[in-house]
Amino acid sequence: DYITKPFNLDLFITRLRYAIKTKDDLDQLISRNKNFDFTVLANNKMVFADTNIILIDDDIAESNYIKEILEDKVSSLCIIENLDEITEEVIKQSEVVIASGYLISNFGVEICSKIKNDTRFNEKSFMLLVAQDDDDLLNEAYKAGINEFATTPLNGETFLIKLRRLLNIAYFKKQLLGKLMTELNLAIVDPLTGLFNRRHFDNKATN
Repeated sequence: DYITKPFNLDLFITRLRYAIKTKDDLDQLISRNKNFDFTVLANNKMVFADTNIILIDDDIAESNYIKEILEDKVSSLCIIENLDEITEEVIKQSEVVIASGYLISNFGVEICSKIKNDTRFNEKSFMLLVAQDDDDLLNEAYKAGINEFATTPLNGETFLIKLRRLLNIAYFKKQLLGKLMTELNLAIVDPLTGLFNRRHFDNKATN
């Protein structure tokens, strides 16, 4: 991450705490995957191609610009201008939610926070579009646990770099979690019958 100077001290501390938490979360996953092949991540070239994105933005010019930037790069881009269009089905079909921070009195942060705190969607990644000098909204966004932000007016190249970083971290977590689940299943499922084994039964019986 980076901080532009002069900076707001409260925002700096909030972002530092968020960076530490992100690192701690990744370190915990890495420590439980000691035999993980990290070259899989280094060689990942499917960052954009398999990504479905929701853009929640009622600024038509901004939405069209983002559409131009992402054209032919992502699997799909669903642009939502009306909050009534944000349905469970639409959210389920996406990996990334990009939202303007200025939807109806800064409602973009609240939308992302609600989606993020819904257990059905806890694997989604979030990016907020925020004006460069709006430290208060940035502070609110970091406290809400929003993964990434892009300052407006957007710079296309910087926007893509931030989006790629967001997707790489999400891909990293997904691979690590997937390996953990595979190892868990190997520990509790009989490979021949596909049924839970004695170890799983003992764990359930004692809980």
